[in-house]
Amino acid sequence: MFVSTTAGFIDAAPTLIWIVRLPTCSTIANAIFASRENYASAIARARPLIESLPSRESVAFLCKPFIQPCEGKRNWLVWGTKFWHFLNPEAFPIEDSRVDSFFKLAWNQDPVKRYLVMMHAFREFALTHEAWVPALRAADEDFSSVNKLWDKVFFGVRGATGWAKVMKWPPGSWTLNSCMP
Repeated sequence: MFVSTTAGFIDAAPTLIWIVRLPTCSTIANAIFASRENYASAIARARPLIESLPSRESVAFLCKPFIQPCEGKRNWLVWGTKFWHFLNPEAFPIEDSRVDSFFKLAWNQDPVKRYLVMMHAFREFALTHEAWVPALRAADEDFSSVNKLWDKVFFGVRGATGWAKVMKWPPGSWTLNSCMP
């Protein structure tokens, strides 16, 4: 696993290229580096989301480096989910405001709880719409992981804008109590 204090990524779809400069925060990189073997192992061991949700303990361990002070803020969950996604895309979907909006997720200050609720909503949606994956793959020309395909749907890429309204999704509001065993 490579950890950089000046990380960035490119997400390329056939008609769209985004280049995002991530924060230059040595405290996050140093925290990951300090336990890099355990951190890399936790990410690699995670099962695909379609199979199961990770434990609260696993998510808490992965979140820990991203919830410390950096550039005047304490919560870098979006950056964390992008980092995990690129290391294990089938296990860790990206959480951002678009995904939260699609699922009508209520804001929760606890990043572990917030990510677990989002993962549950994401997984339930993916399981109930598995029949759509071949068409999504064809439209994407087999470019992305399944979780990234759904992320693109939630984001509104490839003409999917307004999709949630048409699908009347989600069926209600997601909370930790409504989705965790």
